[in-house]
Amino acid sequence: MSDGLKLESRTGRAGENSGPIYNFLTDMRNFKRFIPGEVVTDWEAERERCSFVVSPVGKAEMVLAERDENRMVRYDGTGLNGTGFSLWIQLKDGGDRETHFRVTLRAGLNPVIASMAKKPLNDFLEKIVSGIESWSDWDTLTE
Repeated sequence: MSDGLKLESRTGRAGENSGPIYNFLTDMRNFKRFIPGEVVTDWEAERERCSFVVSPVGKAEMVLAERDENRMVRYDGTGLNGTGFSLWIQLKDGGDRETHFRVTLRAGLNPVIASMAKKPLNDFLEKIVSGIESWSDWDTLTE
């Protein structure tokens, strides 16, 4: 997906090694913990796919598209009117029980829509980063 909008979060820091974080993030049922509840409703998830409604944009669906063990997880999705997007999280061990990470979003939006969506999407990325930073129960996987 080369056209459209690309946004990168700030570099976050989580208080765990990359392995448990990677395992947690590769199960889409766990991902809801990092999606802002005031924005997302009707969450449904299986291990490698999920769907939800983003107010006021509409329904979105994501699948686990690519993974590089303990380094990266990428989710691909479609949103309103079939707009494609990718969300990926890069992980890098930063020392004893610390992982640095960055969240990137690429969406196939036209320039007008992209300019309107940029701030809310940056806020969305910040909420994901903050959620990952504050999470501490990495070994509790959804069954």
